Amino acid sequence: MADFEIKDGVAIIPEGTTEIGEGAFYDCAELTSIVIPDSVTSIGRRAFYGCAELTSIVIPDSVTSIGREAFSKCTALTDVVIPDSVVAVGEWAFYKCTSLTSAVCSAGLAEIGDIFSHCTALKSVVVPQGVTSLKGTFAGCISLASVEIPDSVTTIGEGVFQDCSGLTNMVIPDSVTMIGYGTFAHCTALTDVVISNSVETIDEKAFIKCEALTSIGIPNSVTKIGKSALYGCSGLTSVTIPEGATEIADSVFGGCKALTNVVIPRGVTKIGDSAFEGCTGLTSIDIPASVVSIGKNAFSLCSDITVISVDKQNPKYDSRDNCNAIIETESNILIAGCANSVIPDTVKKIGTGAFKGVNITNILVPEGMERIGMEAFRDCTALTNVVFPEGVCIGHGAFYNCTGLTHVVIPGGGTVLEGLAFAGCTGLTSVVISDGVKAIGVTTFAGCTGITSIEIPASVTEICNGAFYKCDALKSLSVSEENTEYDSRNDCNAIIETANNCLIVGTASTVVPESVTSIGIAAFYGCSGLTNIHIPDGVTELGNRAFKNCTGLTDVVIPNGVTGIGEEAFCYCTGLTSVVIPGGVGEIKRLTFSGCTGLTSVVIPEGVTTIDHGAFSGCTSLTSVEIPKGVKKLGSSFGGSALQTIILPAGVAKIDHYAFNNESLKTIYVPAKKTDYYKKRLPEELHQFIVEMVPVKKAKKK
Repeated sequence: MADFEIKDGVAIIPEGTTEIGEGAFYDCAELTSIVIPDSVTSIGRRAFYGCAELTSIVIPDSVTSIGREAFSKCTALTDVVIPDSVVAVGEWAFYKCTSLTSAVCSAGLAEIGDIFSHCTALKSVVVPQGVTSLKGTFAGCISLASVEIPDSVTTIGEGVFQDCSGLTNMVIPDSVTMIGYGTFAHCTALTDVVISNSVETIDEKAFIKCEALTSIGIPNSVTKIGKSALYGCSGLTSVTIPEGATEIADSVFGGCKALTNVVIPRGVTKIGDSAFEGCTGLTSIDIPASVVSIGKNAFSLCSDITVISVDKQNPKYDSRDNCNAIIETESNILIAGCANSVIPDTVKKIGTGAFKGVNITNILVPEGMERIGMEAFRDCTALTNVVFPEGVCIGHGAFYNCTGLTHVVIPGGGTVLEGLAFAGCTGLTSVVISDGVKAIGVTTFAGCTGITSIEIPASVTEICNGAFYKCDALKSLSVSEENTEYDSRNDCNAIIETANNCLIVGTASTVVPESVTSIGIAAFYGCSGLTNIHIPDGVTELGNRAFKNCTGLTDVVIPNGVTGIGEEAFCYCTGLTSVVIPGGVGEIKRLTFSGCTGLTSVVIPEGVTTIDHGAFSGCTSLTSVEIPKGVKKLGSSFGGSALQTIILPAGVAKIDHYAFNNESLKTIYVPAKKTDYYKKRLPEELHQFIVEMVPVKKAKKK
């Protein structure tokens, strides 16, 4: 900027100047206007970047190039004409010129990149004949309602109109062969698009979340429609898939809730993962003979489909016995079903997400079924009755959130329950686990808030962590006396691993037997009705998340024999008011008492050497704490607490920068002559709170 004079806000550039160099007027707040002489051929990178008061500029015909971000963030600039002499414009040349309302582009440009992105006031723009490619040009121009694209353009590239929420209509000229990645993504007001017969490719996410779009005619010239091209077009009621298409890509019509009918052309060989997932308006599906590949969840959450058929000439799939389902012929796996499906006896497996979100009310699983796959019936909220055969494996999340289920009988014969199998089934009040069931997986019944009692048969040899997590109403837990792995000794209303005396599942009514030596991982996790618990003296360890989210727990005495307290063991026990940590504990682990908002008092023993990250974070009632002399390391232990006073011993070697990250801290007491020691370990903003303690003099012997 030193080469040019600014007078009364006007930049004076001498005649004969050929270049306005890089950053010449960068962030020049006093510049309001400029006259560029005819001798200038180049405007450099960031030449006028951030000139927030610049309202107008005339670019002469002599200029051939405009550099990257040349006028970026000139927020007062209202209009611009790029002369036809310009053959090169750098990226983001007019980025975030938020007052720019009109622009005329140079006919000398073959490609126009993202030069006007996020010009939020831009309403009128002229793209001249001769331009062949657009890329990111108008992304985020939310005031742009329409643009006329000349017939010289062959490619509308990546993100050209992305987030143009004011764009209402678009005509794609006959010259265009490709609509690029995310071209019209999130154009939420777009209601009308005319795609010419010259277009061959509609790339990934081209029209994603164009929620106002009600119909789109895809010409037969199109041979490729990319992944998620029309995903989330929730207003789309009809679409024509071109005859030349061979693939319906992943998620291409996912979330098109208003789509009522779709015809899959005979040339299609592949339907991708989640291709029609969430198309809740679809009522029927017909799979032609040409389709030899159907991806996972292709028709999941299509709640209103009542008719499914497969062409009898299809070599890979069938809908045998008019079952209203799609079955892999060779493997006998049912991969997609509907409300009217009847599972044939010949089916051996139900595939991933096969009935996910379907309005099915009851289902009979035939004898000989080997496996019900992951999330097979997830979110089937209308399902009230299901009958299982013996020996079936019920997969991960198979009936997750089936809130209409009230009663389930799990048959024997080696049946396995995988993780989350019935999680979130809040209407479930009765569960019968038959003798012969082998395993209950991680969080199998988590969040089944209506279950009041569970009986574990002799056959169960594996119960995984959190199997009954957040079963708030569970009061009665019993294990068959013939079970060799688990027991509920002394009618304790708990499940105990017999060999190691570890209590792995408890309830609000559990009485912990004196013979128990450890409380397992997540044993009482989410028992909101638990108000107090007696932990026997023989217990040595409390597992990770053992009492997490026990919000009603107000009183707990941790016995002196405990040497280990797991991560998050008492996290979010908001009713706890005081805790005494026994002397044998060497470490207070990550998030152990985090979120205990009622905690006002904690006693930490001298045996503790480490207080880990988040151990007391969010303890908003804890105002003071004394760190014992054995502690050598403090993580971000008390962040977000209400600490006003903390007493530190002589030798804490490592203190995390955010150990006491709160606004309430007033005093940090340290031993005499330890101020400098702690100034090296505490952040500078806490130095003002350091106060040395006066040593207590020992009385002299007489």
